[in-house]
Amino acid sequence: MAPHLPPDLLAQLLAVTAAIPGDSARAGALTALAPHLPPDLLPQALSATPKESIEAIEALLDRGQAILSAERNGTLLGLLRASFGGIDRISCLSIIALMAPTIAEIGGSDAVQECIKAIADVHQWWP
Repeated sequence: MAPHLPPDLLAQLLAVTAAIPGDSARAGALTALAPHLPPDLLPQALSATPKESIEAIEALLDRGQAILSAERNGTLLGLLRASFGGIDRISCLSIIALMAPTIAEIGGSDAVQECIKAIADVHQWWP
């Protein structure tokens, strides 16, 4: 149904989806909805995503990569930063691996090196 809805109804559908009780059911619904969301609804969808649902987080980041132009890299990086809040280490590393090509595209090899340095620093105090 989502591919056929106008943007204003997508916002309403997202609100209903965000209110689904049960993390697993909400995560599944958000994963299915992600490919149809416009850029302005991605942050709201990400905030409604259960942090243990790496699949839903990745679906939203994939959507961001697909629809945000180079002029909106700041928005994509904001989504990436927000996706790290409250997730475990393995999920964090999975997201970084998924986004590594985009990180390199936006910030060059220096950005990738900074990610590697940050991971090494965190590993020292978060074994």
